[in-house]
Amino acid sequence: MKKIIALYGAANKGKTTTLNILVDLLAVVSDCYTIERHYDSKAMFVINNKTIGVCTSGDNQEEIKNNIEFFNKNECEIIITATRTKGEGVSELEKFTKKQGIEIDWIMKENNLELNGLVAADIFRRIINEVYPKC
Repeated sequence: MKKIIALYGAANKGKTTTLNILVDLLAVVSDCYTIERHYDSKAMFVINNKTIGVCTSGDNQEEIKNNIEFFNKNECEIIITATRTKGEGVSELEKFTKKQGIEIDWIMKENNLELNGLVAADIFRRIINEVYPKC
């Protein structure tokens, strides 16, 4: 794994909505992708030979474990997950990143639903900067 981005915040702050917008953005530029859409989505993209995984769930430890399993199964190099601000889910994610030897890029999601698209665009920009080498 090369990069982990965690969109964090309390319940009902728009994390899932924001990450679903990100999924739609990534689908436009992806070489290939798979998306499982339910209330919470799991998606895998290949962009410039890099595998990116996005999971919109992450409110508890079990969801984070399921996300990690999905990322490992798909050999994701860049992962994006939702998470709460504290608790066992956060601990599980931090334990995973220590094992991988990389840090989490934490992005706070505030309760401003009008900004969901801007937050998604910011995460999209970070991913594009990772998958395309700078000139």
